[in-house]
Amino acid sequence: MKLFRIFLILSFTLIIVIFSIQNSEVVEVKFLVWSGETSRALLMVSCAAIGSISTILALVPLLIGKRKSKQVEETKD
Repeated sequence: MKLFRIFLILSFTLIIVIFSIQNSEVVEVKFLVWSGETSRALLMVSCAAIGSISTILALVPLLIGKRKSKQVEETKD
């Protein structure tokens, strides 16, 4: 099991390295009045991270509601 975990970590690291090398060119980003330059890989990873964080934050109220309803059901029993 430990060998499998090491294999997964190394595979994921290799994929990230290949992705970064292939998308290393600099691109210009414009948003409203702000503009700047960054590497394409950093831009794509940042957008994915922002999307993931937004999804997690959107699901938090749903998860809290389920947890509260379970507690109410347990207290009724």
